[in-house]
Amino acid sequence: TKRKAKTILLVSDLHCGHRIGLTPPSHRSPAGTAHHKQQRDLYDWWVETASKIKPYAVMCVGDLI
Repeated sequence: TKRKAKTILLVSDLHCGHRIGLTPPSHRSPAGTAHHKQQRDLYDWWVETASKIKPYAVMCVGDLI
């Protein structure tokens, strides 16, 4: 039988919490600031892209914070 390939997404250096890092909504800079918009746009792109890829697993290989 033929096995279906599984996609593994490797990520690193997310810089979560930084003013322009991959920051979830609950930890963003105050609304109305330029950093808030950058954080929102990057996070939205990340969620949309990951949803398209639909990885089997995500491996964070360094510097999560």
